[in-house]
Amino acid sequence: MAKIIDTYISENGHEISVYESGAEYDTVEKRLVKGSAPPITVDNAREMQARSTARKREVMLAASNRAVQDKSLIRTYGMYAALAERATTLQTIATTADAGKAAVMAHQALTLDTGMAEPKRPDAEQTIRHEYSIDPATLAVLAEIRKTQLASRQDDSADAEIADENSAE
Repeated sequence: MAKIIDTYISENGHEISVYESGAEYDTVEKRLVKGSAPPITVDNAREMQARSTARKREVMLAASNRAVQDKSLIRTYGMYAALAERATTLQTIATTADAGKAAVMAHQALTLDTGMAEPKRPDAEQTIRHEYSIDPATLAVLAEIRKTQLASRQDDSADAEIADENSAE
């Protein structure tokens, strides 16, 4: 819980609470007057993200430790009891002969969690593009070929009609 270290009255007559972090809270308007965190910049963004991720991991680990079934793990591993229980459960599943796909998935989770394997990174999709550049002379030749093909088809269809007429007689 955040600790208030000072209070003062602002220019507009509102009581302001000052916290250890440097944040200031207007108790009348019920809003933060001054934040404690520095603005995010290119220089500090990665560090701030790393701190945030570390904090989330701490909270998740603490919450997980509340649900540990085997209390001897708490005595043995302390704050890492939840990790030990997870590893024990995964190991049990991974070594069960008739667990099938669950055993494979448990083994993968164990090897990733322990650092014995790297997570698979999806390869970037490879896009192959064929770009053609046709000069006007080649384009004219292709158009002439297409015209000849169409004319040939028309001749073939006319011959077919004549054949149909002759067979009908």
